[in-house]
Amino acid sequence: MNGKIKHLDMGSATSSISAEVILKAREDRSMDSNETPLTSQNIENYRPSKKHIDDTVGRLKKLGFEVFPSDFTLTIVGKKSLFEKVFKIKLAVDEDERNKRINLRADKEITIPPTLSDVVEKVVFTPQPQFFT
Repeated sequence: MNGKIKHLDMGSATSSISAEVILKAREDRSMDSNETPLTSQNIENYRPSKKHIDDTVGRLKKLGFEVFPSDFTLTIVGKKSLFEKVFKIKLAVDEDERNKRINLRADKEITIPPTLSDVVEKVVFTPQPQFFT
């Protein structure tokens, strides 16, 4: 993750949360599909163009997200309420007492809004890392 992202108490409705945005790949290929495994030989076939990344970043910022691009995906950060409004979901945020991990669960599959459906394949909430001593 980018060093600019703040680690906040995600239990609060006003705290920021993050997700990974999987961009639509070139030539209608899917990074999320199991049809063809990603390998070092074919990964370039899935890299979005700089124009595609820049366009998607602009759209996500216009919706109110902070956006941190990488070569294949984007990390978006926003308030819980923003995610719920844009992606038409309800989020539950809780902490696993045993290992102190924050869990984020959506009540249903994320709906990609029409303003993003031509450039975004999927949005996923990545689990918080678990550290061992």
